[in-house]
Amino acid sequence: MKPFVVSAFIFILLASPVVHSAEYQSELSYISNQIISRVDDGDITEILQQFDLYKEAGLSFQPGLTVPKSVRNKDNEELAVLLGMIMFDANYAMVFGRMGNSIDNRMFVRTDLLPRLDQGSRLDLNPVRQDLLERLTRDPQDEEARRLVNEHVASQIRSNAEIAENDLEVMQVLVFAYYGAIIQGLYVATSLSMNLPVTPEIEELFEYQLIRLQYLDELIHNLQHSQIRDVLGQEKICSIIDPIIERLMVARGELTPELIKDLNEIATQARSEYVGH
Repeated sequence: MKPFVVSAFIFILLASPVVHSAEYQSELSYISNQIISRVDDGDITEILQQFDLYKEAGLSFQPGLTVPKSVRNKDNEELAVLLGMIMFDANYAMVFGRMGNSIDNRMFVRTDLLPRLDQGSRLDLNPVRQDLLERLTRDPQDEEARRLVNEHVASQIRSNAEIAENDLEVMQVLVFAYYGAIIQGLYVATSLSMNLPVTPEIEELFEYQLIRLQYLDELIHNLQHSQIRDVLGQEKICSIIDPIIERLMVARGELTPELIKDLNEIATQARSEYVGH
């Protein structure tokens, strides 16, 4: 075969789109549609609004519990998890009126983390409107502005879920970021409440943790396609979150400081894989 014919053949192979099995596309579409449905039903915005539960439970903003803003020596999967952790911290700060901290976290994600993420250029992540952040800086109790910020975040999740229907690596970012947000959220909740009396407000805060965990479990627990399971970290993530879900389900209405301390140990261990090294 002549050299130019060989070169043309190789070019055609490289340029051809990858064709996946029906099972592969069906599962990826299922996850995408589940996320989109939760946005359209208002569930994602409501979850973001319910950050108030941290404040209503009598907890406080503690900078020492937030994730250090560093991306040194982090691989791509670690960066995706850190994305979720740092965005949790941005919302944690916002609900306690610490808008300087919240804006710093959002800027760090845009300027430092996303450029290092392999999928960064394929994500649809437009910044929150500056006027909304200014409104919240002037008045942290501006509920309309906070809801508009949360609706914007939910719309970005929806947009990226649409992209992820045909891009497994973008879906990986969505799943890993959500996992990171859950682990950091549980870490903060348990760290601040494990030495407090268990009040109805703290019970409600941990019911919130359970709902967030169940959402993630429902997305990935029953996946069948081996490549999707592997890329989305199904086995590892479910091995961590499923025991937490089970214990919180059993403890509904009977939450104890001992259980909160046990959950803090789990969250601390899971978090340490991404923070502090």
